[in-house]
Amino acid sequence: MRFAFWVIGCQMNVADSERIARVLTDQGHVHVPDTASADLVVLMSCSVRQTAEDRLWGHLREVAQLKRARTSLVVAASGCVSDGDVEGFLQRAPVVDVYVDPRRPESLLEWLADHGLADTPDFGDLDLGALVPRQGLDHTAVALHGVSRHVPAIYGCDYRCTYCIVPYTRGPQVSRPVDEISREVEWLVQGEGAREVTVLGQTVDAYGEDLPGQPRLSNLLTRLDRFEGLDRVRFLTSHPNHMTLDLIDAVRDLPHVCEHINLPFQAGDNDVLRRMARRYRSEDYRSLIGTIRDRVPDVSLSTDVIVGFPGESEEQFECTLDMLRDIEFDVVHVAMYSPRKGTPAPEVWPDDVPRAEKKRRRRAVENVQQEIALRRNRALVGETAEVLVEGPSQRRSDQRAATQRWGGRTRANRLVFFTHDGNPTGELAPVQITQASPWYLEGVSASTSAASA
Repeated sequence: MRFAFWVIGCQMNVADSERIARVLTDQGHVHVPDTASADLVVLMSCSVRQTAEDRLWGHLREVAQLKRARTSLVVAASGCVSDGDVEGFLQRAPVVDVYVDPRRPESLLEWLADHGLADTPDFGDLDLGALVPRQGLDHTAVALHGVSRHVPAIYGCDYRCTYCIVPYTRGPQVSRPVDEISREVEWLVQGEGAREVTVLGQTVDAYGEDLPGQPRLSNLLTRLDRFEGLDRVRFLTSHPNHMTLDLIDAVRDLPHVCEHINLPFQAGDNDVLRRMARRYRSEDYRSLIGTIRDRVPDVSLSTDVIVGFPGESEEQFECTLDMLRDIEFDVVHVAMYSPRKGTPAPEVWPDDVPRAEKKRRRRAVENVQQEIALRRNRALVGETAEVLVEGPSQRRSDQRAATQRWGGRTRANRLVFFTHDGNPTGELAPVQITQASPWYLEGVSASTSAASA
């Protein structure tokens, strides 16, 4: 059976789509790049924001047209659905034949077998012993599967932030055992050529609190740090209340764990934070950032911000801008508040910040951060950075040229574009930084420039 994916939303959806694809290909099914040539279409749903949900329903209408023309087409959905009500979603979307629990990707194979569309799956055991350790970089595997991969460590969330739908769509926190995650990562590295993995969770730094023995995220990172062939390990998204010293020190001490932490603060005013049910104060967050920078001086920091939360005054919004100016993050992701059905906020408070004002505040955040990011990035011009090359840049001007433009990321998660002879995809390339913008760096291969000197 030929299958295709349509994916929107967060990195968790990307990771879940990769896991579903893996169980399908393991049973002999073939991935195709577009839905028009597929026998099975898997839609990865997102309902965190209304715009994402609108896109989903628009694509469902397109798939319904395909199915009317080709009645044998199987349509599956996975990911987050509105209110976490799977049955209600299936009733509103009759074009969808089956919902696949992201925690059990093999359930799709079982459904296909039950409906006579595929053989009964033979899962067996993941035979890591059959893997031959890779000697150096396997360009074929990297080209097929990608340099960087995502691995869920936690599904769901035990927090009830008043604006967030995730606890209702994904359920309470469920951590995967250390051994299970380790086996998956080993397969990605040895079986599929991954050079970097990002460990995912809605509150990833709460990892293990629900497991026997309560292993910590630092324990998991220590295990993954030992894998031969794995150059880098990242994790996201973290919650300030679980960012403990052992985790901070793991970022500092483990050679393959990148010195980058994503730590949302969402709002700079304590009253807004209380209404959001974030369970910390702005002064707690500032103190934590100071601790992180004291223990990991070269750390890069990214954060998430929501503007226009119900009742947020201009003075309260200024507290958010003050937080940005004082801390000077490397990257800021900003979103306008939008009420989501099924979350507490719209049931308790009116959405009283006008949309035009939300847009103004979003632009103000972007303008402040643009100045900060440009200044911080310009400080790197002239330095040589280690870049994990992800592939060719989409802005390659001449496909026939010997020297091409490539893209990748530093350990600090900065995007770098550079010129290089040959194909460096999957390699750790030294790049001399020559130009900086707020969003990315430009450079030249340090090995190439040294050879020509």
